Order: sequence, then C-alpha cells, then structure tokens
Amino acid sequence: MKKTIVFILMICLVLGFSACEHKLVNTKTETNEKGIKSNSEYTFFETVADWPYYETAEELTDTATDVYIGKVKEISFVIIDRETNEPADINSVQGGESSALYTVYTVEITDSFKGEKKDEVKIKVNGGLPGYKEDEQYKLQESLGSSIIPVWDKNLEQLEIGSEYVFCTIHKYGSFEIIPSLYQFAFQIDSANAKAVLACIK
Repeated sequence: MKKTIVFILMICLVLGFSACEHKLVNTKTETNEKGIKSNSEYTFFETVADWPYYETAEELTDTATDVYIGKVKEISFVIIDRETNEPADINSVQGGESSALYTVYTVEITDSFKGEKKDEVKIKVNGGLPGYKEDEQYKLQESLGSSIIPVWDKNLEQLEIGSEYVFCTIHKYGSFEIIPSLYQFAFQIDSANAKAVLACIK
C-alpha cells in the first residue's frame, strides 16, 4: 500500500514539474535563399554562428541576468571592443582583432522583473542591419579596414523604433547588454513567447 502511495506521489511530482515548464516557439526562419536583400551599393556578408536555442522560458530566464519590458528608442551602430565591452577608438582599431561592428538598440525600460533596476539599456547585437543607415555602417567597417558589412542572419526579424518588447539579456561588464541568443532576446509584447517568459518570471 505504501509503495503504491509513493508511486502515485512520484507521478504527481513529475506531472507538476512538467506543467511548470513554459515551452518557447521556435521563430527562426529556415531558408536556402542566398544573398542579402538591400537596394544599396554596399556588400553585406552573412556570417555563420552556432547560437544556443532555449527550449523553455525557464532555461532562457535562468541564463539571462536581466528580464524586462522596454520600448526601442534608437537603433545605432558602434564599433565595440569585445574585451572591454566598451566603444572602441575608431582611429586606432584598423585591423584590430578585438573590435567589431555591432547594431545597438537603445531601450527605455518600462517594467523590470529580474536584474538591476534601470531606466535605459543599450543592447548590442553582432553585425550590421541591411536597409537601415547603411552609409553609417559602411564608414564604420572602413575604420576596421573592410568594405563588407557582416550580418549574422539576413532573415532575422528587425526590432522597430517605438515598439515594445519583452527582453532577456545578460550584463557582465561594460556599457552594453549581451544577448543570450540571436533569436531569443526580444519578443513582441503580445507574442506567445513573451507571455511564456513573463509567466515563469513573475
């Protein structure tokens, strides 16, 4: 009788833990299309990286040091020193291996759920952004001795100025927030993934 009760309790615990998991929807777009869509004269090059993918909101929010709702105020481009996580001196970075071009989203935080309370953050995302201030990106790449603008995924959904998202980021040191995954750091406020993240963090 006791064994039966213990067995039933174990099943209930397993089911209980499973029910607490909030699965994330895979939003990555798979395509065999080549090249970068851009109407400009500049050349964009898609680089390859093995970004992590988090199956559940719990895994993602455990990795993130900061979880918050925020509105995108500005999109800019910065050469950042990867070792210091600070803007690099563009007059001395040509050919330097520690500096690279990043897209930077300035975000006004409206509600915070995890991490240090801040009014505003700057989130860095590797590479450039086709179709937006390409002249600026090209000039920055020239300072690195290159005429090609790197892009990590040409099909990545772009964040929009004025729109609100649920963000999951990592802050270790320096001026910029780091993303845990290229595909899982910002979710539209009314999306299933945003709701899953908020449900497990609140």
